Amino acid sequence: MGSIHNLLGKASVTYPHSILAKNGLIHIMCSAMENELRKTLLETAAAFAKASDCAVSTVARRAKSDPNFFARLSDPANSFTARTFDQVMRWCADNWPTDKQMPLGLMKWIAATEYQKGHAG
Repeated sequence: MGSIHNLLGKASVTYPHSILAKNGLIHIMCSAMENELRKTLLETAAAFAKASDCAVSTVARRAKSDPNFFARLSDPANSFTARTFDQVMRWCADNWPTDKQMPLGLMKWIAATEYQKGHAG
């Protein structure tokens, strides 16, 4: 059995995995989450590029050793892992220009992960 709490504002309900998979509910939920994370990564990369006065491809090269990372990520057909999300967000937090305002998505990630600069996590 799998649990989904407060699905679409409804009370907590327990569904068997087969129903979730059959109805595509898991896929829809994962897809929506992935799209939100994708949006946060792309916005954070664009903000970092602006704050650092460089191209987004430069941010990709520095953060992922891959200048095309964010270009590929902008295509919803391409997937990424939660680990990749955290790695890129951590890199941005570690390297953010001290005199520039961080974007909200990065500040939320820092608060949610209890990130502390200089500490591996």
